[in-house]
Amino acid sequence: MRLLVLYQARDAAQDHPGYYHGFERLVQEGVLRAHVAIAYYQIAQQRGWDGLWAEAAQAARAREADAIFLQWFHAKKMSDPTAGILRLKNLINRPTVAFMLGC
Repeated sequence: MRLLVLYQARDAAQDHPGYYHGFERLVQEGVLRAHVAIAYYQIAQQRGWDGLWAEAAQAARAREADAIFLQWFHAKKMSDPTAGILRLKNLINRPTVAFMLGC
């Protein structure tokens, strides 16, 4: 499985080391074929929420992601994510999209 993770972070490895290094270890052990990290706060701050969705879709296409995990996907001032999520779900390879919400 090729996994794309949108981390609630500015730096995925530093802000969420357990998740980040855990997924990297699964790649090293051959359980995952790939782990691609996108720190969504960082991208949204630089390029806006539409820029985040564009980057996520491009990364998912380029790496043929089988699954996309949106970690703690909530933020103040976040625009409605529906169109961006549908954009990911409707990629040609139809990745599974999963969410972690709440505290």
